[in-house]
This record gives sequence, C-alpha cells and structure tokens, in this order.
Amino acid sequence: LASSSVSSYISDPTGSNLSASASLSASGRIADKLNLNASLNYSHNHSAVNKLSYLDAVSEANLDTLTSDIHTYNYDTYSASLGLSNANMTGLSFSVRLKAQYDRQRREGTMPASFHGNVDYISLIPHLSLRYSKMPCNINVDLDATPVLPSYEQIRRDFDTGNPMFITRGNPDLKKSTDCRLSFQSSFMVKKAHSLSFGLRASYVDNRIVRSTRYIAE
Repeated sequence: LASSSVSSYISDPTGSNLSASASLSASGRIADKLNLNASLNYSHNHSAVNKLSYLDAVSEANLDTLTSDIHTYNYDTYSASLGLSNANMTGLSFSVRLKAQYDRQRREGTMPASFHGNVDYISLIPHLSLRYSKMPCNINVDLDATPVLPSYEQIRRDFDTGNPMFITRGNPDLKKSTDCRLSFQSSFMVKKAHSLSFGLRASYVDNRIVRSTRYIAE
C-alpha cells in the first residue's frame, strides 16, 4: 500500500502558547448562618500551530516545498456566578449557585480554506448541594452541570488532509453539549461501631457530540 504523506521535524518560530486568567469574588453574611457569594471570572488562551500540507508525490527533492498553514486559536471565557449557602454543623445545610458563562472561540489560518471568525456559546450552569447530618443518619445530594464546547478540530470548515487515507472535516454549526450529574450518598449508624451506606450516581449528556464516518469505495 503506497502512502502519499510524510512527517518531518522543523523549527517553528510561529508556534506559541499563552494563557491568562483573572477573578474577583466577594462574600458576606446576609442573615444568621446564611451567606451570599458572588464572583466574576475571565480567562484567555492563545495558541499558534504551524501545520504542513502534504504533496501527492513526495520525494527528497521536493520535501522543502511543503506548504504550511499557520492556525491561530483564541479562547475567551467570561463568567459570573451568584450563590447562597448556610453552614449548619448539624441538621440541614445547603449550597445553591447559578453561573452564567459566555465563551468565544476564534480561529484564523493563512490558507484561504481555513476557518475564520468567531463562534459564541452562552451557558447557564446550575449547582445544588444538600447536606443532612443528624445521628444516626447522614445524607448528601449533589446536582450540577458542565458545558462541553466543541474543539476547533470539530468545527473547522476545511478538510484535514494530513493523512490522505483518513480525511476529516469539522462541522461549524455544532452546538455545545451539557454534562449533567446527580449524586446521592447516605449512611446510617446501625450500632455504635457499625454503619450501613448507600450511594447512587447518574449522569446525562445533552446534545452529545459524536463522530460520523463515511467509507468511500473506489
């Protein structure tokens, strides 16, 4: 089986990575054993990758003629959260939080077919935690959700022909998926030195991102 691709090593002065983040938070008591907290967060990630394109016929004479496409990736995340909690050592305690998150992804390439422009995502992320502690019983309940954003490889418009035997292309219309999790834990004291525990965990992914493969016969 003949191959029309080649791998090599080069010094890449354009390859770079940069990440930075900033946060601001405040909390205070608004009633007896009741706390209010708020936070603002920002993060930025930048990376530049130099990708080589393959030739239909590769030889030692034309290795230096491989063209490159410089991909620049930028991720910006803005979020704000507001939470309410109490801190009872015994009895019922809780923590509830709602976070609004805005993500912007930007990719640029030097090749005309590369993906340019912004992809924006807006998420509302809830979190609920309940604790009940009173002898002989302890109960913990947690409910939260996490957004999962498509990667740039998954939203790229151009074809990735780095491996001509396995050509891939993204979908720029992909939506984000959401990972939802529920956890329940309980324990009971049966005797002074014996306890009985029970746990339950469940997860659900909304709008899961999957790979679609099509085989083309010659």
